[in-house]
Amino acid sequence: DGAYQVGFRAHQLEVAAPCNGRHAFVTTVSVTEITGSESFVHLKREGYNWVAVLSGIHEFLPGQELEAVLDPNDLFIFDQSGRLVAAPAAR
Repeated sequence: DGAYQVGFRAHQLEVAAPCNGRHAFVTTVSVTEITGSESFVHLKREGYNWVAVLSGIHEFLPGQELEAVLDPNDLFIFDQSGRLVAAPAAR
């Protein structure tokens, strides 16, 4: 019971259509950084800043809306004191 914080690793956030139990969130692009063979896509969602690390070169425009997709099995859950209460299973 109570409030929890949810976290995820940047490489687990995808820009794709939801499928197989994954959840999609509408986000807005702040900026895209292309670093060699990866793109760091900075996103905003309800006042929170998210970063997706995508393989390949992706050029999204600031202000563009994207569906960001997460698998609930990849989430870290923290309680109000910051203690880890749930984490992804080792793969």
